[in-house]
Parts: sequence; structure tokens; C-alpha cells
Amino acid sequence: MIEALFAIALIGGFFFLGNHRLTQLKKETEKPFSDFEGQARIRRNLLKNLLEMELDVNSKYERVAAKIEDLCNANTGGKIPFNNWIENENLLTVALAELLPILNAMPYAEMPDNLIELQKKLQNNTRAFIQTAEIYNKAIVGYNHAVIMFPSNAFALIFNFRMRRPVVIPTMG
Repeated sequence: MIEALFAIALIGGFFFLGNHRLTQLKKETEKPFSDFEGQARIRRNLLKNLLEMELDVNSKYERVAAKIEDLCNANTGGKIPFNNWIENENLLTVALAELLPILNAMPYAEMPDNLIELQKKLQNNTRAFIQTAEIYNKAIVGYNHAVIMFPSNAFALIFNFRMRRPVVIPTMG
């Protein structure tokens, strides 16, 4: 009887420690994600301001602008799954990489003053966005390894821990 209670206590302790470790690792990703989320929110607001400008560039601009608008709107408002939120930010980064060459091709003399100012703000935000994305990506490495490595992967399955998607970090050009 004592052996059975000891075995149950040992198994219970094993499950508690496994769950506790994954919970702690996940908690360590929350602050870096919060900082990244703040920079992503600033970026979306700047992009929305850009899209509100009446720019007569070309049809490619219109297509990319529509994609950016949809992605900006997708990550605001209601609660969406975490990895879907990250994926939308990654797609927004790709769309922004398509947009910048279009804007840079505009003759400087034809650019509205507020566009130039907005581009400067966007460039500054991009630096902060990259820094917070790098910190977030580093923070999720330990957590993601724990989710896929034995024995903690068993606890991850039991307690519904999922890998966190990394952020695509844009290259500055």
C-alpha cells in the first residue's frame, strides 16, 4: 500500500514539475512578446497612416496597399490564435518589403512632406521592431525546445503547450 502511494506521489510530482517547467519557460517569453507586440502595434498604426494618404503611384502600390491594410486589420480587434497573430505580422513584414521600393521609386520632389516624415518614423520603428523581434525570438528558443524534446514534450502534449512561431526579421536596406 505504501509503495502504491509512493508511486502515485512520484508520478504526481513528475507531472507537476514537468508542467511547472513549461509554464515557467512560457512565462519567460511573455515580456519579450509584449515589447514586440507594442512595436508591431506602432508599425501597424504608421502603415495605416501611410495608407490614408492619397498617393497616385501605380497599380502595384494599390495591390500591396490593400494587402497591408487587410493584414493590419487582421491583427487588431478580436482575439486571434497566437501563432496566427505572429504569422500575420510576418506576412506584413513581407508586404512592407514590397511596398518600400515602390515608395522609394517616387521622385522626391513629388512626395508630400507628410510622406517623408512618415517614412522616417517607419524607419525608426523598423529598427525598434527588429530589436524586439530578435529578443523575442531568442526568448522562445528554450521554450520551443522544451515543447519538442523528451520528456517535456509529453507534458506539452498533456497540458496543451504549443510551439511559438518565430518572427521573420526584416533586413534593413
